[in-house]
Parts: sequence; structure tokens; C-alpha cells
Amino acid sequence: MLSRKEKSVLKKQLNAIQGQLKAIEKMVEKDRDVEEIFIQCKAVEGIIQKAIYGVMDELLRKKFAEVLVKAVNDCPGECPNCDNIEVLKKQFANMSLKEVHKYLFKLNPVLRSKNIDN
Repeated sequence: MLSRKEKSVLKKQLNAIQGQLKAIEKMVEKDRDVEEIFIQCKAVEGIIQKAIYGVMDELLRKKFAEVLVKAVNDCPGECPNCDNIEVLKKQFANMSLKEVHKYLFKLNPVLRSKNIDN
């Protein structure tokens, strides 16, 4: 679950994206030059990149760290996922956003089956 501050930051990014998209829609309706529309589309792309790699990266890494801590606490060295959890702990700091998402997706069902996920 997102904190109030995290929600605020994410909503700010989403509002900026929505505002830009509405502006582009108006440009299209007013038959503005395709180059001007392209420039605005690139601006939207930049805002989306900022949302993904700024805001979402931080949130996913935080969630993954929480999931790893829960997994470590639930697996005192005897569970079938113990080796995988240790490898993920060691690799966590150097993982790309794509890897964080992939392993979070894989690890969450394991935790849900043990009833330790949020």
C-alpha cells in the first residue's frame, strides 16, 4: 500500500500526464501542425519516463525490499526457497527495475501461499 506522500507524488505525475494528453487532444482538434503535436508527445513521453523510473522505481524497490524481509523472516534456513531468497538478497542492490519487477512478481505468490504478504 502506498503512503500518503507516495500517493501524492504519483498522482502529481499522473495529473501532469493527463494534462499533457488533453493539450495534445486540443491541438489535434484545432488542426495544429504535426511537428508541434510531436513535440508535445515527446513531452508526455518524458513525464511517463519520470513516473516510471523516478517514482515507480523507488516504490517497487521499497516493496521488493519489504517482500524480501518477510521472506527471510519466514524462512529460517529450511524452506524450499531459501537458496533463491539468499541470491535475491545479494543481487538486490544491483538489480534493474525490470529485474525487481520480475522477481517481485515471482516471489509474491510464494509469500501469499504462506499468508505473509500484505
